[in-house]
Amino acid sequence: SRCPGSLAIGLHSAAGHPGMGRPHRRRHGKMSVCSLELEDVPGFLGLQDQLVEHHVRLTQLIYPKVCFRDWQLCIQGNPDVVDNPCGRQCQLERIVRGDWPTRLHLLKAVCHPYGCKPSLVGYIMYEVHGGPGRPRARGVQRQEAPWVHVLQVFVKPAHRRSGCGGLLFQGMLARLSPQERINIKLEVLDLNSLAIAWYRSLGFATHAFTSKFLGDKQSAQVVVYQGMLCCRVNEVNLATSAGLPEQETSSKNPEQHLAVPSLSSASPVLFKNEVLQEKVSIYFPDRPGQHEVRIVGYDRFSKWHFIGLSLENGEERKEKIDLSQLYRDGRVQFKRYFSLMQRDSELLRRARASSRKRKLEELASQVCIETRSKRRCCQGDVQASGL
Repeated sequence: SRCPGSLAIGLHSAAGHPGMGRPHRRRHGKMSVCSLELEDVPGFLGLQDQLVEHHVRLTQLIYPKVCFRDWQLCIQGNPDVVDNPCGRQCQLERIVRGDWPTRLHLLKAVCHPYGCKPSLVGYIMYEVHGGPGRPRARGVQRQEAPWVHVLQVFVKPAHRRSGCGGLLFQGMLARLSPQERINIKLEVLDLNSLAIAWYRSLGFATHAFTSKFLGDKQSAQVVVYQGMLCCRVNEVNLATSAGLPEQETSSKNPEQHLAVPSLSSASPVLFKNEVLQEKVSIYFPDRPGQHEVRIVGYDRFSKWHFIGLSLENGEERKEKIDLSQLYRDGRVQFKRYFSLMQRDSELLRRARASSRKRKLEELASQVCIETRSKRRCCQGDVQASGL
């Protein structure tokens, strides 16, 4: 089960957080975060269905034929589990009981309205990888640096912008070791621009792109995820997202201020030839205002791109920029979604493959005709010589 979180959240060292054990006041009442229990399974499945519906609404802007089941299979992954009436419930009960082969965890956000029964309003699903002594195939031990993969985050629309997502994330961090907190990864759908902006403001940077097909692969309904990695701690924005006073997120112990891995030392290349002729808006660090430009070239040696800048006299001047780094810094905005770019690339690849196949078939047919013609000539020569 892999799905980008639909609600942006932030990073903070939550070990020994003073407000983690007590409910927090919100406009809808008090809010608390704790582990999911067996009695919460029906409510959790309802929230997960709302998460699927949220992604269906996002993708129907570009793919009107996308249906609920397409996204359900993309999120749950296993069609046997999805198609089985009790499959999802049985799988979830195994996770809650701890009878799951991986270190997969679920936390719930519960709202305590004044004078009303508490209700489940959100959840976070994450998986811990690596660490010392993790078993491997054939009993071989491996030493892999621990890291955390945030799989799903969802909060009911009525309870968003009230700090619920920040509390869920802090609840997760409170249950992680210091080594696990400094390497947190997630994927977010590129159509969810609000979530991407929030993730960036809270300490995440894009380090990769992945794509998937929704529904029938022949329909070329491609969606792109932005893989994001924690590269700095932004305690102020986390306090704002969680609805807590800023001083509550500051640790008195200097050892709890975690060093977060930076992408600057080995920044991956995000874009190559696939973005040529795309229009982008760039905020240059040394120039005022926003600049509308087109990507006109790519240097495969330096991994930089060429853009066309319009001059006052109407001419265009080329300039070389590090497009990947500018995008990671949040200074580049593409005019089209990456999902549409990937779809066009997929359709172009299919058209080229179909053209090559057609040419090979024509060549094979021509060779076959020539071979038959030669055989007929040879047979005619044999008959003539026999006479």
